[in-house]
Amino acid sequence: MDDVKGLFFDVGGTVFDWKNTAREEIQKLADEKGQAIDGDAFADDWRGEMFKVHTQVRHGNLPWTNADAMHLHALENLTGSYPLLTTIDRMALVKSTWHHLKVFAGAAEAINRLRTRYTVVVLTILSWESIVSSSKAAKVQWDGILSCEFLGYYK
Repeated sequence: MDDVKGLFFDVGGTVFDWKNTAREEIQKLADEKGQAIDGDAFADDWRGEMFKVHTQVRHGNLPWTNADAMHLHALENLTGSYPLLTTIDRMALVKSTWHHLKVFAGAAEAINRLRTRYTVVVLTILSWESIVSSSKAAKVQWDGILSCEFLGYYK
């Protein structure tokens, strides 16, 4: 790997723990409202629904939008399965989840070690704002962030 100069990371699920973050955020809201919810199932359903929306955007069946709007659209699609979603500020849930992603243990340190030898860049479908906010909160440093939001095309 002597000729490798840079490393690109897709960070959702590798550096950032989206599933536990989503589970904890919806559980907090359910507890506040006195409602029961299967947080693990919700997290999986939300992510799965977001990728359905993502596919529609990629193929031009929905207008171009960023990942925050896709996560919101996914929540709106899930209101029939999760009635709690009709009683909350769904955009606030998008922000509290995807802009405050928890980092996996050791990830920040590992990225910093890699940065001593390589240029380390994020390549993600997540919004630029969500990666910046989550990275700052978790003390993860990058040499660059490349969000599909800037490219006008999703991977």
